[in-house]
Amino acid sequence: MISGLFAFLVSSKLQRLISRPILHLEDTMRMVSANRNYEVRATRSYGDEIGRLIDGFNTMLSEIQQRDTALRGANEELKARTGELEKEIQYRKETQEELLKAKHAAEEASRAKSTFLANMSHELRTPLNAIIGYSEMLEEETRELGKSDSVQDLRKIQSAGKHLLSLINDVLDLSKIEAGKMGLHLENFEVSPLIAEMISTLQPAAAKNSNTIHVRVANNLGTMRADVTKVRQILFNLLSNACKFTDHGTVSVDVDQSKVEGADWVRFRVSDTGIGITAKQKENLFHEFSQADASIARKYGGTGLGLAITYRFVQLMKGRISVESEPGKGATFTVFLPTQVVMEGPESARSMASGDAASSLAESKAHKDTILVIDDDASVRDLMSRFLGKVGFQAVTAASGEEGIQLARQIRPLVITLDVVMPACDGWTVLKKLKSDPVLAEIPVIMVTIVDNEAMGLDLGASNYLIKPVDRDRLAVLIEKHRAGRSATVTEAPAAPFVSSPQQRPRESEMRASGKVDHAEDLVSRR
Repeated sequence: MISGLFAFLVSSKLQRLISRPILHLEDTMRMVSANRNYEVRATRSYGDEIGRLIDGFNTMLSEIQQRDTALRGANEELKARTGELEKEIQYRKETQEELLKAKHAAEEASRAKSTFLANMSHELRTPLNAIIGYSEMLEEETRELGKSDSVQDLRKIQSAGKHLLSLINDVLDLSKIEAGKMGLHLENFEVSPLIAEMISTLQPAAAKNSNTIHVRVANNLGTMRADVTKVRQILFNLLSNACKFTDHGTVSVDVDQSKVEGADWVRFRVSDTGIGITAKQKENLFHEFSQADASIARKYGGTGLGLAITYRFVQLMKGRISVESEPGKGATFTVFLPTQVVMEGPESARSMASGDAASSLAESKAHKDTILVIDDDASVRDLMSRFLGKVGFQAVTAASGEEGIQLARQIRPLVITLDVVMPACDGWTVLKKLKSDPVLAEIPVIMVTIVDNEAMGLDLGASNYLIKPVDRDRLAVLIEKHRAGRSATVTEAPAAPFVSSPQQRPRESEMRASGKVDHAEDLVSRR
């Protein structure tokens, strides 16, 4: 009995010694689980197996605590970064909205600028055309009277007027390119005669600086399909620069055909022995209103638009332009243009300047020597009347589109010359009405305007398209073709032959007296 009681007391004591640490460990686990407090530790009472179990549990809690601390730190960092990203997204959204507003404002400003330039160019070019036209008329009359001194003064007026007109046209061209409104008018043309025309035109500029022009044109060039007006302007800009920046030197023109990646290209290379260009100056060479050096503008003049427009024209025709140069050793500009330029979008099926004559029925009823001039500018009407009278035609004038249509029905003229920019009823509307009227549709209409939109004029039914100031000789030829009843395309007079040195070139006065220089300059300045 006593031994049994003793055994019970000993077992109870041992049970408490074993169970108490385990129960304490259980309480600690419950506390950690309930509060997520990993800083709590179980108390170790003995160094036995249970003590080692408690040590292991405490070690595990330490590791969990470290990981929990690191996780909380990462969460805080993530929250901070998320806040920063939200702020950055909001900032970018606001910036994008501001940029969009700025873009719309810039586009609106660009449209306003284009409208302003178009309006101003018309306001400036209208009186300039009158100045140039009257000075040409006075020059002819003065020459007939034998007043050579006055003739030279009148030529200076013409030259200054044409130079100012060229600057205005350059600015307007650049504005149209920037606005994406500069299109292409493709036609087939012979390359060699075009080069001859350019050389003939630039001969006076080369002679002015005592330069020699060397020309090499390959025999296999043949025809090219491109915008001949823009090709002409590209060559004119490059050649005029070469002549201007070269003194007592050589300007070389090489034109040939090459095949690149299976496609046919025409290569135009213009070289000179002039002042040359540095590597730094090349960087801005094709930028608007930029010249290789500021001192160049002071010494040689110019606006810095020529090469910029040249570059844009080359791009429009999917070509390439490059320059090689060293200071003091001249420069070489190379232009590659496709022999068959392709327009983006549908191309009109008509060819340029068809010059269709009136039908035989219309001719039998029309006044064969009467030209109807429709223009709201009184000075233009006066100049056209005086000129047409000198070359054997009778001019009838109309100051508005509606008046012109009425007169056309009354007199059935041989040819109608038509301006575009007129109040109330503009030239496009008049042209549509003329071509939709069965009685008037066959009367040839020659557009005579400052608006450079030949494609629209020809698409609407115009027979020919001339840009003011008008080349009077060319206008007379066109009218004569219509009077003769020819339907073939009007052909320009052949260009002068190549001349390789200043001594061999005809004097500028002789060329101007024959009308060749003025004719070529008008063609090049803006057709």
